[in-house]
Amino acid sequence: MDRRMCNIWGLVGIGALLHFLVDGLCLCSLYLLMNASFEMLHFFGFFVIYNVLAFLTQPLTGWWADRMEQRHWLLLLSVAFLTLGVLTVSLQNAPLSAYYPVIAVVASIFLGMGNSLFHVWGGKQVAVRTNNDIRALGVFVSTGAFGLAVSMVFFSWTVLFTFLLLICLFSLLYLRLETKGELIKESASRFDHPSSFIPHPSSLILLLLIMAFVMLRSFMGSSFSSGLGKTGTLILLVGFCGMLGKMAGGWVARWMGNISTFVVALLVAVGCWLLGGTRQAIPLVGLLAINCTMPVDSRLLTFNAFCVTMEMMVILIMPLVLTILIELGVLLLMGERQKRILWLSVVVNVLTNVPLNLSLFYLEADDMTVIVGELVVVIVEALWYYAALRKWKKAMVYSVLCNAISFLSGLLLLLLLLTFLHSY
Repeated sequence: MDRRMCNIWGLVGIGALLHFLVDGLCLCSLYLLMNASFEMLHFFGFFVIYNVLAFLTQPLTGWWADRMEQRHWLLLLSVAFLTLGVLTVSLQNAPLSAYYPVIAVVASIFLGMGNSLFHVWGGKQVAVRTNNDIRALGVFVSTGAFGLAVSMVFFSWTVLFTFLLLICLFSLLYLRLETKGELIKESASRFDHPSSFIPHPSSLILLLLIMAFVMLRSFMGSSFSSGLGKTGTLILLVGFCGMLGKMAGGWVARWMGNISTFVVALLVAVGCWLLGGTRQAIPLVGLLAINCTMPVDSRLLTFNAFCVTMEMMVILIMPLVLTILIELGVLLLMGERQKRILWLSVVVNVLTNVPLNLSLFYLEADDMTVIVGELVVVIVEALWYYAALRKWKKAMVYSVLCNAISFLSGLLLLLLLLTFLHSY
């Protein structure tokens, strides 16, 4: 390996380490905020704000990254936002603690934007510097999962400020190594200016298929991890298996080929899923196998910067879009034609569906949690429709029928998916 390739892989390694630290810092900050509040409403509020900014803004920050020639400013701006976020979180212990809700919201905004900027910067840099090498993509995306696991178990003020200090030091080291070598002077790769790329209809179909698979992978990953328990050791083990799977997937794909790796990993994961919890090692093997597929679809999707991480975007967007379409259809079938009411249905679904799915994803989503969550959404939507219609009966009918049909439709889709998997 020549000196230039050593420099490139050194930068990839630093980027992966930064990914571990950034995701760990953000979750550690959120846990410390949660630890300071006894109000569950506060927790859901700033948690939703953080996730929306961290993941749903990546198309916008990715678009910006595609048009920047000096992309080191993205990294510096990300570090600045993360620093402001940590400093804001620390205010909860000061005399300003009386303003906790405001502090939590501001901190969530800083952390969310810092996370979004870092991911598009890191994904863009890895794709451009390595010419979309699938091994490098796997290494970069893998470490975030373990950073989350470490913060879940060891979150503390010491860990938080240590992570922030290391982020600053390794960011400076990255920029120094990048400018010291001749990497900036290299000719632009085909991923350097994707703004000129106009996707073919077949590319859009591929994108939809991969998004559907990402949803399936997220479901299977959650199934594997949920049956292992919540002890600190198991959380770290799950995070490590996720990281190892994503990291290994790129190297295996380089050896076996993308399609072979994808098929073999999926077959192993489905086999482990069908075997269930007969032995505790089986879910871990399945978790490792299903994560091996991530570098493959990440490589297929890297025609712009925000496509490197899609998990949370799919978890938020796909159920939201389906719910909006189903509930609009229900309202139209009931004869509702007022554009104002139809638009209000879209708005209230955004306000309720996103927090509900985030809470079910991050908390222990047993049957009672789902039922309580759905009942809360029904009440909120009934009040929302009443404010517009001033008719309690009609508002309740709209809310109950819309939510019942959308919930049952989602349940039907899930049952069809499980039936399909069991048939194979």
